[in-house]
Amino acid sequence: MLSPDEARQEGERALDLAERFARGEAIEPRTIEDSLMNEEEQGILLHEQRASGTLEQNIWSAVASVVGYAAWAAATARGEPLSALVEYFDLPEAPDVVEEALRTAESSR
Repeated sequence: MLSPDEARQEGERALDLAERFARGEAIEPRTIEDSLMNEEEQGILLHEQRASGTLEQNIWSAVASVVGYAAWAAATARGEPLSALVEYFDLPEAPDVVEEALRTAESSR
């Protein structure tokens, strides 16, 4: 739903990491988390913040939710401490928030 540019490619790479982790591939939690925001302060969270409209905002929110949840799950599975970027996903309502972000993005089309 986004135009084919560098930001979209970055989002697709982040979703690919999340999907690979979900299929059981051993992906480092930090690798997934870096796609949200890395040390150079680049990542999909910036695209979410800079969205030019509601549709774009909803899409980036859904991508960030899925990727953040995957980073949380990867860290939890390895018993690693949670960073500030993903600690929210440790709350019981986190899966519902992810689901709602996906529904909102889908209904925005």
